[in-house]
Amino acid sequence: MLTIIHTPELDDSLKSQLITEIDGELQHCGDHYRLHHGAPWPRQSLDGLRQRIPFDINPLPEDFRLDDVRLVISDMDSTLINIECVDEIADFAGVKAQVAAITEEAMRGELDFAASLTQRVATLEGLDESALGKVYEERLSPNPG
Repeated sequence: MLTIIHTPELDDSLKSQLITEIDGELQHCGDHYRLHHGAPWPRQSLDGLRQRIPFDINPLPEDFRLDDVRLVISDMDSTLINIECVDEIADFAGVKAQVAAITEEAMRGELDFAASLTQRVATLEGLDESALGKVYEERLSPNPG
């Protein structure tokens, strides 16, 4: 089995814990670590590891080949990229607090996603399209890993 931990650096104590816990080999590969181990992680153990390490942890089959991947599906905001796009666009429109309040309603279950998105985007009506370019140039970047 192969487990990828997406972080450029782990402290020595955590490295030792991982090697002991998985009974395997830890390899540093620049922006991530590869853990080579025999048996798959028990679900409970993997969940515990994810709570101790604030990084993405992805178990993969040992024969996983990135070249074989043909489609990747990912959430964008605060997952693949470092920002919440609508919030940052709203900042340029001067309505960031209003958009944040709508988002909070949705997080509390008071609005479904579609209604929340519709309300948030409606606050941006009339905003010049150039704000999108400014958000892209000044605030957006991919998350590490």
